[in-house]
Amino acid sequence: MCRDNAKQIAGTPPWTWVLVALCCGVALARSALVHLRVAGQSMAPTLVHDQRLWVNRWAYGIWSWTRSTTASAPRRGDIVVFRPQDESSQRVIKRVVAVPGEVLEVDRHRVLLDGDCLEEPYLPPDTVTTPPMRLSVAPDCFFVMGDHRECSHDSRDYGPVPRSRIIGRAFLRYWPIEQAEWLGHRPRGNRLEKIGPRR
Repeated sequence: MCRDNAKQIAGTPPWTWVLVALCCGVALARSALVHLRVAGQSMAPTLVHDQRLWVNRWAYGIWSWTRSTTASAPRRGDIVVFRPQDESSQRVIKRVVAVPGEVLEVDRHRVLLDGDCLEEPYLPPDTVTTPPMRLSVAPDCFFVMGDHRECSHDSRDYGPVPRSRIIGRAFLRYWPIEQAEWLGHRPRGNRLEKIGPRR
């Protein structure tokens, strides 16, 4: 019987294996990726209304236990998709501005982290960040804001977002095709990771 089975496998047409591999690839992609339509202008000019994105659900760990490690945690500058409430089906997209343990302060329309000014090259010119505030980001939580600060409903309104609500990281804008672009590429020394002196 074993020999018969081996003969059957050996005699399987090559296209069958191609089909199996394709099905496995599709299944993996469906579990790892989710597409999102941008609604509104809260992330302008980086992302604008009606653009389409791919979101990597495995960016911060595949299994729940891997999501508790620092290595796979969201980083400052990441564009993340999350649920605003635990049981909500709504998906919101914002940028991580402060990570656990950092003291965030909004002072004179600027964002300060641990007393130093945060450089934010992705913001529109003359951006005004309000209201004045000061808070310490709790463990396993992330302070998020929209790039278009004046019209964004974000952590300034509902507080830092628990990691458990984060679905994944937006990594590719694929539509419109002429605006296709990789998002959140952070080589070493990227300005998103640098904090300048307070002035």
